[in-house]
Amino acid sequence: MTHYYALLSIVYMISFVLLFDRERLARGNARFCRNCLLSAQDMGRLQSIMAACQDS
Repeated sequence: MTHYYALLSIVYMISFVLLFDRERLARGNARFCRNCLLSAQDMGRLQSIMAACQDS
């Protein structure tokens, strides 16, 4: 029965790390754009690269 608790603990820890990392990444991206470190042209280029990567 203890192996179920160990598995549940691992799943809980992984989900916590993923949630924390997703929040940190979102705040970092917002700060990067808010401080005008990228121009509108750079943002357009990045969006086109991301769109091309998602198509393949």
